[in-house]
Amino acid sequence: MTYSPDLVGMPRHTFMGRPAFTGQTRSKTRSDFMSCFALHVAECEQTGRDGSAANYLMAYRMLVRYMNGRKLLPEQFTAEWLERYERWLLARGLGTNTVVFHMRYLRAVYNRAADKGIFSAINGNPFFRRHIK
Repeated sequence: MTYSPDLVGMPRHTFMGRPAFTGQTRSKTRSDFMSCFALHVAECEQTGRDGSAANYLMAYRMLVRYMNGRKLLPEQFTAEWLERYERWLLARGLGTNTVVFHMRYLRAVYNRAADKGIFSAINGNPFFRRHIK
């Protein structure tokens, strides 16, 4: 394969200082919420938001325990799933404020991933009409 001389040495298209295309194609696997959550924790750590990173990490670890190594796909992320997770947290002896803590961070990661188009529940926002203090 040969390249025309006028294309050699041209800068790549960039977005926010990074190459827009790195030569890699998109993964064929669908995004799951667990990977979105882990990515958000890593972003907090990389940007020096240590307090936020610690809180998100605590919520992430509890979710990992609940999921027991399984992925959480968009069709599984429903209001009913949220209720089951909340009941599981309460059954572990966590207080109401602690459960609210975990649900708040879960909602924050969901909203951020949905805004970025990385993850969005199939049946709409599972937090719709769900009151988290």
